[in-house]
Amino acid sequence: MSTAFSSAALNTTDILSSQIMSRTRVLLIEDNPADAQLVQEALADLKDRELYGPIFEVKCATRLSTGLACLSQGEFDVVLLDLSLPDSESLEDTFERVRIQAPNLPIIVLTGLGDETLGLKVVKNGGQDYLIKARADRHLLIKAVRYAIERKRTEQALRESEERFRSIVETTREWIWSTDTEGVCTYSNPAVEFILGYKPEELVSKNNLCLVHEEDRATLERLLVEGRVQKRGWSSVVLRWQHRDRGFRWLESYAVPIISASGELLGHRGTDRDITERERTQKARMQLELRLITVQEDERHRIARELHDQTGQSLAALMLGLKSLSNSDQLQGSAYARLKQLHDLANDLARDVHHLALDLRPTALDDLGLQIALSNYVEDWSERWKISADCHTHGLEKQRLSSTIETTI
Repeated sequence: MSTAFSSAALNTTDILSSQIMSRTRVLLIEDNPADAQLVQEALADLKDRELYGPIFEVKCATRLSTGLACLSQGEFDVVLLDLSLPDSESLEDTFERVRIQAPNLPIIVLTGLGDETLGLKVVKNGGQDYLIKARADRHLLIKAVRYAIERKRTEQALRESEERFRSIVETTREWIWSTDTEGVCTYSNPAVEFILGYKPEELVSKNNLCLVHEEDRATLERLLVEGRVQKRGWSSVVLRWQHRDRGFRWLESYAVPIISASGELLGHRGTDRDITERERTQKARMQLELRLITVQEDERHRIARELHDQTGQSLAALMLGLKSLSNSDQLQGSAYARLKQLHDLANDLARDVHHLALDLRPTALDDLGLQIALSNYVEDWSERWKISADCHTHGLEKQRLSSTIETTI
């Protein structure tokens, strides 16, 4: 029994210590002594503090000027404000001056029985709650104070989160946007001016399709249709967008659908990243590679021509001379056999030079076109490897392809 009693006593002490350390500081601005005393007594009643939580520390001010001075000098968690103060210019002025002095504090307005409309108006202008004095008991007052503090903290956290998000959205170099289901812009961040030269307000209520390059417009139309039907967005879609200077920028687009609570598609929200420099670099690299291939093919063509025209002709003349000597009656025995070996070697060499010239660049490709070059290549390959093969082409009989495409094939 004594052990259990000691434990209970210790727990009670811990609870009270915790409550004392987490006191709620209340500033009561009320000129009516009787009303002020009722509020102070309600908040000072500790009989239910284990149920209601923190202990309230109340400071009372009887005039608006005194209350404003308290706010500037001390720290409070909540303000209980009577709007009918002797030194205020009007009821609205009382609330506004307190709100300006303590913008981050929750304000609960205390009104008379006939001021309920005014209390609602004040709440719409930023007050956390209003209490009619004649109806406010201890439980209602404590509940209003605790809820007001929590709501204010939640609002402050939400406001800070929105400010951080807005700061990110407004300072990023990526174009962040939202549209309706038809592609009409409903929001654009300032980055669009850096990317496309337009101010955000110039794009709002404007259909994005009119800014897309005419060759890419069908792609965006297809994405919007698929988005409406399947309620989905898109990823890594590259489109050309018109800049204010009449040029075009390459943008890589990402989008997600905006879905209502009822499951209805409201539009899309996404980001576009300017990849114009990347596209220009890639295009320049492709052009450089094309020039390099052209130079390489020209050199292969030159070497193939020399092998075919000069080396081939020299080998042909050599073979004719060797054949002429072999037909002579002056050679006999080993000399004739040696001459025949040289003739066969020259014949093999001529064939190898011919194949090498074909591998470098077949002359038929430049002179007669791709169809004849392919047909000759298949025929030569079939003969070289003793494998039967046929070549069939379609559409190459009447019109030749560009030299670049023919070379690539």
